[in-house]
Amino acid sequence: AFWAATVENCNAFWAYTKFRNFRPSQKFVDYLAGLQTRCTMVKEKWNADDTSESTKFKNEYTEDTLTIMVFVNTFYGMAEIGAYPNDKGRYFEHVLSEMTEWLKVTYDPHQKNKNCTQPIVNYMRSLALLTYLPNDDFVEIMSKRAKMEAENDQFTVQGISQMLWSWSILGLNIPQDVVYALMQAMIRQMDQATTQSLTTCIWAVANMGFIEEKDIFDVFRKKIATIDIEQFNKYSDKDHPYRFVTGGGSKGEMSLNQIYQAHFAYEILSPFGKLIYPELESEAKKSWMEVTRTCVTISGFHQEVSSTLSEMGVPHELEFLTEGGLYSLDIALKGRKICIEADGPTHYSINRPTVRIGGDNLREAILTKQGWTVIQIPWFTWQAAPERDRREYIANLLYEHAGLTMKQLTAGAREQASLRDLGADVFMSELNTPDTKPSSTTFSPYGMDFEKPSSSSSSSLEENSTTEAFEPMCSSRARSLFLRMFFKSSRSRSSNNNSNSKSSRPL
Repeated sequence: AFWAATVENCNAFWAYTKFRNFRPSQKFVDYLAGLQTRCTMVKEKWNADDTSESTKFKNEYTEDTLTIMVFVNTFYGMAEIGAYPNDKGRYFEHVLSEMTEWLKVTYDPHQKNKNCTQPIVNYMRSLALLTYLPNDDFVEIMSKRAKMEAENDQFTVQGISQMLWSWSILGLNIPQDVVYALMQAMIRQMDQATTQSLTTCIWAVANMGFIEEKDIFDVFRKKIATIDIEQFNKYSDKDHPYRFVTGGGSKGEMSLNQIYQAHFAYEILSPFGKLIYPELESEAKKSWMEVTRTCVTISGFHQEVSSTLSEMGVPHELEFLTEGGLYSLDIALKGRKICIEADGPTHYSINRPTVRIGGDNLREAILTKQGWTVIQIPWFTWQAAPERDRREYIANLLYEHAGLTMKQLTAGAREQASLRDLGADVFMSELNTPDTKPSSTTFSPYGMDFEKPSSSSSSSLEENSTTEAFEPMCSSRARSLFLRMFFKSSRSRSSNNNSNSKSSRPL
């Protein structure tokens, strides 16, 4: 009776997590976790369809044993709704240990039922949703098992895409031959691939850095060429299972967003060129830029870093849009291709909070290729630093990663002050506002062409000609406005000086 009640509670919990507004009490979550922590996993291969005598479990069901699917379904349900047992991680560690042992002993090379890999897929996806990093022993065993299953074609296309996505999000160090085995298994089943599974797979492979395999690229491009744009619009943000990583917004199509990121990565990071056809590229770019432009949040952490930079006199911009509007940067230094990312807890593992996960790997690779220097400030380092030491901490980061001194960093602020002294009652942020309709968001991107930092960037206004000093900072329209005000102010001062003195002081 106890065993039956345990199974029923676990299965009921998994079923209820499918309801959008279901939120169990912490007491019930802790109760389920406690029940499973007392049990071990039956070490038999799970088979969803075959009920013959030959595949029945040899183990007697007792109060201390549960099947793989009872464990995985409960774990999966917790991941879906973001429920965490209040037991200092004991439940998660117990399930990880049991899964490791199960993976070691339950492989069946003669099994041809593709559902047999469902427990592996669901468990890996749960780890990714929870941002729970498994230990090295599990990663090694799971990688070997996944390769064997893939070579025997025991994964579905959806299972392959979810495995790759999970590894990519967690940033796991999966051997190349394992990734390649899953990709070859998907190629053999490409006729069964849905738009969602295809775009998820392409994004995951690109995010993991495996974008230099010509045969895989050719298969992707050939398959995409057969899909109409309407199919990419099929999955809305509320339906897409990976919406929290690929962007959001009420009008964002997640499949389009994934395919555009991967396409852009292939175009600039691989030797193979464009991945998708022009009409799809235009539609996907439009979707992605809409998400980038509208889905902007400025946290208290961002504001604290910004305030510290302001105290240091470092000109910067919050939520700056990069070239083409592809990415929104937390903080960008004005006139320099240097960005500071204030990385909160969601960028790190839940069980190892100082270890960064891999969801932003593709973004950082693209930014680096475009010439940006990306500096990350972890939330835990920022919190641990006393307020009086934070300016020194940022200064050290900027010098370490970009080679910039405080004199160079504050040069932009001095130039703005000099501009106002010349009679220009405008700020650089006003001068550099593009001739476009303002965005509905809370930030105002500059839309200017940057140059890499050089030794001349720290020169003072007096050491450079007027146009050279402001060339990296001003658009042509802004530069014309500045020069008109400069010469008007210069003539006015010169006239006053000539009337009061025989010699005028050089400006």
